[in-house]
Amino acid sequence: MSVGVPTVGGRCPYIAVDGCIGSGKTTLVARLARRLGCEPLYEDLRDRLSVKFLDGLYRGDVKWGIDLELTIISLRFNQLNNLPIRQILVERPVVSDFCFAKGIIFATVNLRAREFELYKKVLRFYRRRLLAPDVVIFLDGQLEVIMGRIMRRGYDYEKQISEAYIAGLLRAYKQHYRSRPGCVKVSITEVDEALNPDWDVIVVDRLRREIARIV
Repeated sequence: MSVGVPTVGGRCPYIAVDGCIGSGKTTLVARLARRLGCEPLYEDLRDRLSVKFLDGLYRGDVKWGIDLELTIISLRFNQLNNLPIRQILVERPVVSDFCFAKGIIFATVNLRAREFELYKKVLRFYRRRLLAPDVVIFLDGQLEVIMGRIMRRGYDYEKQISEAYIAGLLRAYKQHYRSRPGCVKVSITEVDEALNPDWDVIVVDRLRREIARIV
């Protein structure tokens, strides 16, 4: 069993990393997995999700919003439901680069009012059937840094993303995590190894303190 972070109810903690597109979720998960001896869990969407949904949405065609969000929620549920997360947590922590509930953040940006009400019902149905993370690390980012990262990684379907879209998403993320329990807020610059070689001390210390609150 990992000794890097406290246990929760006699088992290792389930940690998720969340943040805007381009905030560095997957990179942080890989580094935390090595640092704490966690089992990494990576979202498996990019190769399975129809790019036409993303491309259409990023071009400003809102008709793709509900198709995209319902497809994503189904794929996320199937991935998490098919994994033995509870069994893994007996031996070691799990750290994931996504959490199921993050869909509500994107839905507030991508969906119209009636679509949003439908989406919330579907989300509630699925959420009741999954183990929720004990702690979420929220990577809070700045617009110019996020846009620079998105452009540098060069995914074709992200080339149409506007600054206005990312700005709206950042606002939605900040609102969602403003006073949410079980959340560890970290600036993306704090976990930039080039700027802060001691990033792991900051993140692990905050994780331990937050987990201690829920034990």
